[in-house]
Amino acid sequence: MMSVLAPGLPQTLPETSLSASSPSTTVNEMDRLEEALVPFTQRILRSGYSSVRLQCMLPSWCGSTESCFDLHDLHKLRTRFLVFIHDLLQSLRSSGVYAVYSLVPFNASSYCMISALPYGDCGSPYAESTPAAIEKLELSNKSTHVILADLEKGPCLIIH
Repeated sequence: MMSVLAPGLPQTLPETSLSASSPSTTVNEMDRLEEALVPFTQRILRSGYSSVRLQCMLPSWCGSTESCFDLHDLHKLRTRFLVFIHDLLQSLRSSGVYAVYSLVPFNASSYCMISALPYGDCGSPYAESTPAAIEKLELSNKSTHVILADLEKGPCLIIH
């Protein structure tokens, strides 16, 4: 089994609060996907769910955007994302949270997104699309590769 985790990851990251659209929204911006595992797991645990469903939006093609140049870039992004999902499931299950996931193909963006929802929630995975979520967050650093945020339905992770 392959893991993307690096030894010595920080247990918590400083959070910044957005003042514009929603005062309770907290956002972490990280450069590496490996840095997001522990904070995302902690946010899911803080949500109080004993079981979660991870809605995982996976780009199917992103030929016209600047963050995905060709099929090799897309393949590398998907591979990193799928390995991260596996590590996240292991982390949640070892913390006592029953976790399942569903992959949703998404061709409107080159971003990957994981939304943690209560297990029984049957809401649409497209209720808050990735570009709309990123725009809503009003991020200061658009070059950041990993964004961890609390949205309306729960914590989410956006990767590009």
